[in-house]
Amino acid sequence: MTIRQSLSLDLDALFPGETLTIGNQSIIIRPLNIEQIAILSKKLKGIGTILGDIGVTWDNYNEHANLFKLAVTVIDNFPDILEEASNIAIKDLQALPIDLIVAIVDKILDVNLKSKDSLEKNFKSLTGKFRQDAPKKPKKNKK
Repeated sequence: MTIRQSLSLDLDALFPGETLTIGNQSIIIRPLNIEQIAILSKKLKGIGTILGDIGVTWDNYNEHANLFKLAVTVIDNFPDILEEASNIAIKDLQALPIDLIVAIVDKILDVNLKSKDSLEKNFKSLTGKFRQDAPKKPKKNKK
């Protein structure tokens, strides 16, 4: 049996977030980790249909009116998703005015899209390295 190393994780370094001020309190919205993404992916299956029915798509979600629709839909139908993504208790989220819910949803999307962009760049770099190390196919001689 191989003994694996345990990591002392610095979440601030691994998941650099962005600060959002709510009233007189600052909260940090961090990118989702792989476990959170798995949990939320299962829960998000129903939200696509609802958002589509009200005209919100990936192409237009960040328009102000659609962010409002998105925030209302999430807080009304899926408050546990917003709780998981923001790390703010449901009861506190439900007590906030809708403009702050919109700001929270906007910040969650912004932080996670930046994280996704970074991940895509790393994958491109990694696949480039695999291509460089891949054995070359011998050229066929034409006779």
